[in-house]
Amino acid sequence: MKKTLTLFLISIASMAMAQESALTPPSIIKGPWKEKMLRQRWYYPYGNATPEYLQRAADEIKNMPDEQSLSNGKVATVNAWENIGPFGIIPGSTIVYSGRVTDVEYTKQGTMRILSATGGLWQIDSLSNGTIVNQSLSDHLDCNAGGAFATDPNNSDVIFLGTGEGALSGGCGLWKTIDKGVSWTKLTLTPQPSTFYELIIINGNPLKLYAAANTGLYQSDDGGVTWTRTKQGEITDVVCKSDQPE
Repeated sequence: MKKTLTLFLISIASMAMAQESALTPPSIIKGPWKEKMLRQRWYYPYGNATPEYLQRAADEIKNMPDEQSLSNGKVATVNAWENIGPFGIIPGSTIVYSGRVTDVEYTKQGTMRILSATGGLWQIDSLSNGTIVNQSLSDHLDCNAGGAFATDPNNSDVIFLGTGEGALSGGCGLWKTIDKGVSWTKLTLTPQPSTFYELIIINGNPLKLYAAANTGLYQSDDGGVTWTRTKQGEITDVVCKSDQPE
């Protein structure tokens, strides 16, 4: 009888904990438990990205009709889009996994910078002979979770990088480089955000910046040396009028 009662109480406690976890807002859950909860939600009812789940998704994409069949021949005969990566990795199966991209910049010179949610900041150069060269710019940082970045339009060696992306991976602050990633300096924001959603340089002036983060909207008028929080709460985007940036 005592053993049965003990098991009954454990069962009730487990159900209560499960119910509490289900009702707890994601903003309160921290660390690995939050990652686990979000992953379970994304892949409901499977709980995770099983090989069968991913294979079915790949099959559905493969079987999608092409542009010509849907547009009655109104699009170009040859699709002008070409996949240049990332091409992902194959972790012990035939299914290719690839990463999420959180921010992209492209220049007229053919240089592209791509920020990955969990892989840091990369520069991709397309050489005149057709060769594509990939270069990591943020390997020296304390973390590789990328949220947003902005490049000085007058000097491409100057980059502001906000770490931490809103889905899973927290960051390690806001950083600035003046030598295209050879060295980085951590900038001080109070309170310190763990996620950056947007960074913009106002009207091409690298002294004036806005940063949208999970702890508010921040503004700097001295190139990131000092920051003022102008709005509190989670700010996921910021846009400025060119004639009225304030």
